[in-house]
Amino acid sequence: MKKSNSISFLLLLCAARLFSQTGDSSWVYKPKVLVIPYEEVMLVSDITNELAEGSGMSPFDVKSACRSGLTIAITDEADERFEATHLLSTIDSLGQSPLQKVFFSISRSYQAIPTVATSSKRTDSTNTRLSAEEKMNHRFLDKMERHLAATVQDTALVTYLHRHFNFDFLLLINQLDFIQTDDALTKAAGKGERWIRVHYTLLNSTGKNVSGGIARCSFPKEKNNIWELALMEFPTCGEQIWQKLSDAIQPLQISE
Repeated sequence: MKKSNSISFLLLLCAARLFSQTGDSSWVYKPKVLVIPYEEVMLVSDITNELAEGSGMSPFDVKSACRSGLTIAITDEADERFEATHLLSTIDSLGQSPLQKVFFSISRSYQAIPTVATSSKRTDSTNTRLSAEEKMNHRFLDKMERHLAATVQDTALVTYLHRHFNFDFLLLINQLDFIQTDDALTKAAGKGERWIRVHYTLLNSTGKNVSGGIARCSFPKEKNNIWELALMEFPTCGEQIWQKLSDAIQPLQISE
């Protein structure tokens, strides 16, 4: 293959990654989202030992599986509107771990969950807010309407990440919760007794906060295998997150 043809071929490959061709032959740009896992210590769990026993793992291995399983599930759950990749085990061109730079350069604080205007017609099961029935049966979660948000303290971090990964948005996964509910009402037949909560923050390419919140879902007390949760429950949280990101990003795209 001639050099000029090789260059053209590489350019076409790059274009194919950046754009998706729709049925009407028009080209639509897909925002690039870089998914950043939570720090190892940001797992809050009431059931780590139960998950370890049900998964045939040590508690340490369960914590590692939760982090990798959640990151991969969220990245894979990105729909056709986004191009997503993650920093789970990435090493940059200098042989450094970008994750360490991220964790040293952000600050976290609990904040009220922002309200995002949405035109989505999806059911309550895909919303991060509890339905009326869920609130009645999981009353203590009403007191947990604050999410762990992250902000970038060092602007050089965003420049560094953008240089290496050329993203449009950063999706920071800030914390993962496994919550065991003890409310007597949750003992009713068919009612989940445990909850997964995923705290996240969305930043733009300059490090400015765009959105954030909590994705959550319930699962039966009897489900104690972490890989089953990663396969069946983590994607539910991922779907909620991407829908919320779409709702938050759409007004920005229109204004541009």
